[in-house]
Amino acid sequence: MRVDLFGTSTDGATIQIENILAKLKEKFGQNLEIQIHLVAQKEDGRFKSFQGENLAQFDLEENKRQLVIQKYWPQKFLAYLSLRNQEPFGTSWEYFASYLGLPVEKIEKLAKEEGEKLLSEKIEILRIFRQAIDPEIRTLPFLFINGKLYQGEISFPRISAALVKPILRKGRDSLPEKIEYSFFGDTVKIKKPFGFSWRGIFECFDDTDCQDKEEKEGVCEDPQTKFARCVYQEPAPVKLSIVATPECPSCVDSRLVRNLRKVLKGLWVEMVSPESEEGKKILQLLKPKALPLYLLENKVQEKKNFSQIENLFIPTDLGFIFKNPLPGEILERKPEERALSLYSMSLCPAVQEVEKVLLKNNIPFEVHFVLENRNGEVIFSSRGGEEELEENLRQIILQKYWPEKFSSYLKMRLEKQELPWSEAIEKIGVSPVDLEKIIKKGGKELLLED
Repeated sequence: MRVDLFGTSTDGATIQIENILAKLKEKFGQNLEIQIHLVAQKEDGRFKSFQGENLAQFDLEENKRQLVIQKYWPQKFLAYLSLRNQEPFGTSWEYFASYLGLPVEKIEKLAKEEGEKLLSEKIEILRIFRQAIDPEIRTLPFLFINGKLYQGEISFPRISAALVKPILRKGRDSLPEKIEYSFFGDTVKIKKPFGFSWRGIFECFDDTDCQDKEEKEGVCEDPQTKFARCVYQEPAPVKLSIVATPECPSCVDSRLVRNLRKVLKGLWVEMVSPESEEGKKILQLLKPKALPLYLLENKVQEKKNFSQIENLFIPTDLGFIFKNPLPGEILERKPEERALSLYSMSLCPAVQEVEKVLLKNNIPFEVHFVLENRNGEVIFSSRGGEEELEENLRQIILQKYWPEKFSSYLKMRLEKQELPWSEAIEKIGVSPVDLEKIIKKGGKELLLED
């Protein structure tokens, strides 16, 4: 049994899983191989932590140290984690290393000499594992059990149940059905097998532990007993109608559909043209502002797992519509010839490359900035952190109040990224103080409106 955990040394969820795995290692012993992959982002040869700005450097340094300990002192690595995770930001790492008899100075030296190399290797392993799920997924941590992504709850019972399944099943698709034998006129009853637990761990505690087959729904029979086992059945079909124009097939969010299929087994998709009778009826009743529109039929409520994603949908008479789809066609916007709108994040390297091409070829465009969407709720933050959010605000204010100077500012910022924004603003003839006043007065509202 092998588990691969991808995360960072200071991430709360990663630490929680590490603590669970360390405890389970005591139970599973040689039956469990644990690989901890501490990772970061790498852009233009530089490492960037997945953690926020305040923890970034601390996180990177601890990642390197832990990777060194895992490589050269693997027999003490889990012990170090167990101690370090109790106070990840408090007591110095040197204390815990010394307590375990680890050579502090040598670890520090190896972290400086090999830390970045080890980190790069882990980033490459993460890339390979991501290919198996979704390369665009950014959220950490990831936990793989025997190469398969674990998608259950982060808790001791859930992870232990997932780990024990292969041991109990011994290569079988599922555990055998128990048979009850009666003797002496039903006065004595014996069930065989006599139980399925392994060292006190059951295959399932409830139905959520039995959702490990992509095409089938699982139910936990006799939960939390030695006879607990997963029973699988064909899922009831449920329809997802996607109203989208045939001219824009790429507008459909394929990742959203994939994720819905993972939760709602038996989901099938029907594409609906807005010009069809059904499409016209849906648009008339629901009056969406943009397409595509994602509509789950009402009987989705019968699915047990729907409660996991119900907050992402709005109930209507026709079914449940997804709250915040990526717009492909804005219905309320009047068509404009030769108009280009760029929905972006100001410090995103890919977006900046597009902007450079547009500016170089004198192609006029408008920018619109993207805010984070967490479980259907718009959050006033940006993926690039506070620095990017502030730049988003500056650019949207410039575009509205000084449109004739916006492209000059943008070009200057793209060509000389080391140039402070205030100097760039002054060079185009705008007062940084005036700009800041407008941002404080109504920048947030303007960004939310955008």
